[in-house]
Amino acid sequence: MRFVRFLVVGVLNSAIGLALIYAAMAIGADYRVANAIGYAGGILISFVVNRGWTFAHDGDWRASFVRWLVVVGVAYAAQFILVVWLHGLGVDARLAQALGVPVYTLLSFLGARRFAFPDRATG
Repeated sequence: MRFVRFLVVGVLNSAIGLALIYAAMAIGADYRVANAIGYAGGILISFVVNRGWTFAHDGDWRASFVRWLVVVGVAYAAQFILVVWLHGLGVDARLAQALGVPVYTLLSFLGARRFAFPDRATG
């Protein structure tokens, strides 16, 4: 059930993030800058919704926020490397951005579950 909730939040964040990315690109931002804008836009919303709804984590919010930033940092770096690599291979920047989303989603779920918002019983 957590993964389904995470996917619901992820769909919302992906739609908002991609809209921000494409809007930034439409006004002339470099695709790498646009990528950062899109992902930054979803970090706070994602933290609040996933912490409260997806994982029902009631630990210290400051500590979980720092852990969340680590998780999204790792997931963001992985997808960013993929986006740049694909674009370097000639893949359209918009398609490369969309292909980075599943990488980010899977890595951020695993990190959230095990590190940012762990069950108290499992650490």
